[in-house]
Order: sequence, then C-alpha cells, then structure tokens
Amino acid sequence: MLLIAGGSGASYTLSIALDLVRRARAMHLGSPDKSVNIATKRLSFVWVIKREDQIAWIGDHLDAMCTAAPPGFLHVAIYITSMKRLTGVRNEYPPAQDATGDTATNASPRKGVSILKVVKHAQVQVLPGRPDFDGIIQTEIQQSDRSESVESRRR
Repeated sequence: MLLIAGGSGASYTLSIALDLVRRARAMHLGSPDKSVNIATKRLSFVWVIKREDQIAWIGDHLDAMCTAAPPGFLHVAIYITSMKRLTGVRNEYPPAQDATGDTATNASPRKGVSILKVVKHAQVQVLPGRPDFDGIIQTEIQQSDRSESVESRRR
C-alpha cells in the first residue's frame, strides 16, 4: 500500500499508517485476534514537506511507527522541497557540539529530537526536492510483484 501526504495532510494518512502497522505487528507476533488481519504486505508512506523542521509535527508518531513495524513492512520517504541537496539532516546524529563540548543550541530541542528520532530508523529516507511520483508508483508496483512471487513460493 502506498500512502502519500503533503504538509499537514499527513494527519489523515498517518492515522491509517499507524493502524496498518499496529495490525501488521499483531499478525507478525501471532495474535489470534481475527480483527487485526490485513492483506497488506508492505506499506510505503511518502510525506512531502517544505522545511525539515516540519518533521517535528509528527516525528514522535513516525518514530513509534518505525519502532513497531515488523521487519520489511514499512518504508518512509520524506521529501523536503526547499532543499536542493541534503544538508545536515542525516549529519545531526550525534548532535553537533560547540567549542566547550556542549550540544549546539542553534536548533530548537524539539525539532532536533524529533528529526533524530525519525532519521535513525533504517526504514526512513529523507530526500531533497520534489518526489517523482511516477517513479515511486513504479517502484511500489515492482515491490508488490516481488512480494507476491515470494508469497506464492512459500505456499
């Protein structure tokens, strides 16, 4: 399944993604509860934002979702349209220190913590610029075909 959101529109798609991850985790752990059954084998969450500090809007939820997702189930791509190239998002871990050895204070703690929580997960890609939706859809179709062929070999 592919969920795409822009800016604050992530509030709608994020709730769907969190529910799918919750269900996938329950199935992965062998829950006998039939209400958690889902057919979704892979979830891709694409979020397009203007600035990297907007990650803080849902950073805690993304962190929880990544932590709970079963292996191979979740992929998150965050596109930051105001960036021409990636500068510092991944380089913020560990936080920069000033000459005295203290953590740099040029970013708000909330922003830095949320971004670090999110980008530390292997399932998360932070990318500069605008997404290529045709390419994203083609990749998801290919991933879906691979999942189906692996599933049919298991039977």
